[in-house]
Amino acid sequence: MPKALLTLMILSWLLNLALGEEASKSYFIIDGRNVLFLSFPAEKLTVDEVCYKNKGNCKAILKLASASTKGLEKEFKGGANRGAVICKKKMFGKLIFAADSRGNQTTFCHFPDGSLIGNGTILFHSLKNDKQSGKSDLKF
Repeated sequence: MPKALLTLMILSWLLNLALGEEASKSYFIIDGRNVLFLSFPAEKLTVDEVCYKNKGNCKAILKLASASTKGLEKEFKGGANRGAVICKKKMFGKLIFAADSRGNQTTFCHFPDGSLIGNGTILFHSLKNDKQSGKSDLKF
């Protein structure tokens, strides 16, 4: 994704925050500690508090701008979590398992700066990036 498009995406997110878009808040237990996640429905974005606080310097957001499904069709066979595959194979993040207070489990992608992003967010933006570039290998 071109740097200008990445900048536009970040600015759009920041503008919506400034205009008061309400984020839904959820806590997930990761390695025995409660971690706050913020979801922004208009951007189809779920990130942890670290990413939210670092906004323009969040590795999760920066990597999201170039996320893609290209070349991963074989990896998606058998019901694999597509967002998790993209996290590991394309974004070079670490897959983290988490549970909410009711025991519902989910996965997040973790980056060296400590930021976390939802794997559903990764899949949505990967497909969006691929559609814009015409590069998707996925067949629906």
